[in-house]
Amino acid sequence: MICNVTDVFDRDAGSVAKKSIQTAIANWSPPPTSGTAVINGVSVPYTITATGGGSTVTDSAGIQTLITGYEIEALTQLDRVQTTAHRVINSESTPIFQFAVFYEGDLE
Repeated sequence: MICNVTDVFDRDAGSVAKKSIQTAIANWSPPPTSGTAVINGVSVPYTITATGGGSTVTDSAGIQTLITGYEIEALTQLDRVQTTAHRVINSESTPIFQFAVFYEGDLE
């Protein structure tokens, strides 16, 4: 039973960390390096580390997407049982200016 509870904590902390990465990327800010998720009244600390595996993918229309990998580590302790969960994710961001249309004259 304890393992199931800690698995839920780890998964939920990973989701909170993933959301903080998504929010930072959406605002073109660096993701936080650590944080704490509060799950059912229990604080679950997590760390976020860039994996260094960034790349750029270009689709057939020429739109470029930036891909950056991150490792999330969440540490959970319940009574005398401690677990550490690791999750590796890739974030993808596409600069919106690539979709802009440029005109030399007035559109009126």
